[in-house]
Amino acid sequence: MIYNSLVNATRKLLWVIGRRLYLWSRNELTNNPETNGEYSLLKKILKNKNKNDNYEIVMMDIGANIGEWANQALLHTAKRHDLNTKVFVFEPTVDTFNTLKMNLSSYENVVFNNIAVSNYVGIIDFYIHDDKNSKTNSIFIKEGRKTSVEATTIDQYVESCNIKNINYIKCDTEGNDFNVILGAEKSLDSEIIELFQFEYNHRWINAKCFLKCVFDFIDGKNYFLGRITKNTIEIYQNWHPEMERFFEANYILINKNETEVIAMSRFVTFDRRNIISCEANND
Repeated sequence: MIYNSLVNATRKLLWVIGRRLYLWSRNELTNNPETNGEYSLLKKILKNKNKNDNYEIVMMDIGANIGEWANQALLHTAKRHDLNTKVFVFEPTVDTFNTLKMNLSSYENVVFNNIAVSNYVGIIDFYIHDDKNSKTNSIFIKEGRKTSVEATTIDQYVESCNIKNINYIKCDTEGNDFNVILGAEKSLDSEIIELFQFEYNHRWINAKCFLKCVFDFIDGKNYFLGRITKNTIEIYQNWHPEMERFFEANYILINKNETEVIAMSRFVTFDRRNIISCEANND
């Protein structure tokens, strides 16, 4: 009895230590936008944009929830007096959408959309959790109250609003992110999207999607796929099974013409032992 208890306690301790070391070595720490590089990257991108009187910065916040990311973007542009900025926010949950509108009501350059974004236009089933303004309401996590919501695609929205360029898309749709990417195929092919950030986590399993799906999808397109880390973006030119661990992280599609973003990134690869390393030459 004492022996078994000791073994179990030791295994638990080693599991915790081993997991933390593994995540640390992968640069996959707590997914807090204040510390994981998400907000700092956003600020760098906005700071580096060449702006003039005729240049409009266009961003989309898909799965905006209560507007934390959009607020960061708007605060930064407001401080720099970049009045020529427009942010399109999308949130399908009515209660959360109302909070979103209230939180961003002081900004005049926000376009509010009480709809979901996916890979087709129509009505979809959506599951709302009991917690107010829950960040885990989802199409694929079939828990909580079931409702029906209107859905569109990025391509359809771009066409209907006559949008010519999108500087930055942030997507956090609790497992539906790859479908959102699929719904932007025309926009990606025409390269009107410069940067497309999306969340990857265990909820992708419910959607039966993988990072490999993204790599296959962008094959032949003028985009790199990278992962946002605390201090940089790690760009992967090829998929590797070691990537498919479903740890929560933010990935980003980068148009290959975005040289300033690529310059602040690093290219990484996996060796024969499945260990990640920086490439000697980023060209």
